[in-house]
Amino acid sequence: MGSTGRPTSSAVKVLALRRTGICGCGAHLPIGTRAGWDCVLRAVVCMDCIDKGIRVSMSGPETSTVRVLGAPEPQVAVDDRAGVLPAPQAPMEPAPSVVDVGDPGSSLQAQYERRSAARKARARARFPRIGGFLLAVTNEPASTTAFSKGAAGERRVALRLAELSGPGVLFLHNRLLGHGRRDGDVDHIALTSAGVYVIDAKHYKSAKIEVRRSGGLFSPVREQLMVNGRDRSKVLDSVARQAAAVRTALNTFHHSGVTAANIPVVSVLCFVEAVLPVFGTPRIGGVPLLGPKGTAKLLRKATGSLDENTLAALHFHLAQALPMA
Repeated sequence: MGSTGRPTSSAVKVLALRRTGICGCGAHLPIGTRAGWDCVLRAVVCMDCIDKGIRVSMSGPETSTVRVLGAPEPQVAVDDRAGVLPAPQAPMEPAPSVVDVGDPGSSLQAQYERRSAARKARARARFPRIGGFLLAVTNEPASTTAFSKGAAGERRVALRLAELSGPGVLFLHNRLLGHGRRDGDVDHIALTSAGVYVIDAKHYKSAKIEVRRSGGLFSPVREQLMVNGRDRSKVLDSVARQAAAVRTALNTFHHSGVTAANIPVVSVLCFVEAVLPVFGTPRIGGVPLLGPKGTAKLLRKATGSLDENTLAALHFHLAQALPMA
């Protein structure tokens, strides 16, 4: 609120979205949908939310600038018969603010661009005359292009999940494991009525994914995640670290009696363009191994006790506790 007592406002531009988004109310907004973009909060706003208490100033046939106003001052009714104010009502829980769901793959893309720029700088410094030519006729190393491919994979996963999961699922993308942490990030977080799903996307084009088990009877059973015959079980350490970060963030959540104890956290490994078993869902350490379509189906069919208001509050809470990477 300003000094005049009038509600504050922020500029929102109405336009056709170039990528999918999610409004703070939970509405899914596909590509091409006409919606608002809050330039201050850097978040999309659906037209239904914009229609609630706004003032519009047209700036052209394709876009318009919208002033989204804050909530009006509460009105206090007077009981004319008694001549006194009615008993005060219990305060309502504040509605969550608009959530920036994040930019899928942005941290991997930034890493690729840094490595690519460093390679070009080294080549031009070492070979001032022919550096540009050498760069044009040689390919970037696989260790560099892997970041670009990973970023593209995360974007595809985010798009497919938004398209196939249905409107009841809320998402966050590319989140740090906590404020100030630089020891990893979470590719995708999905919120359903059944709980929170921590989704780690892996891009292994045409690679065969299988779980190898050995031992048993007189020795402990050993599980290995095999990718084209190579042991990639260390991936599970990252998955466990991501789930632990989400559980830590949930420890401070409380809404309408719902706490972290009421919210299951489920880890999922989502493989992009990989070859998964045709029948059944392989699991390792309790973690399902799925493709984007299978992950979306898992989210769409998940049912639980968390209502829409709790999910909206949880969405906002995790967005604040786990900032964008």
